[in-house]
Amino acid sequence: MSGTVVVGLDVGGTSTRAAALSLDGGRLGTGRAGGGNPTSHGAERAAAELLTALRAALADV
Repeated sequence: MSGTVVVGLDVGGTSTRAAALSLDGGRLGTGRAGGGNPTSHGAERAAAELLTALRAALADV
């Protein structure tokens, strides 16, 4: 795959969701992980959860 990929994130206290989309709106991948809110879980854990969700969303891109 070549071209631009857009990533959307929903980061909350209980879960983090990521979606990778093409510019025409086609879904390329999704990912989910635990809470990624740094206020609730601290910066290191929040970053780890965000990375987990992003890796899953981008795994097939």
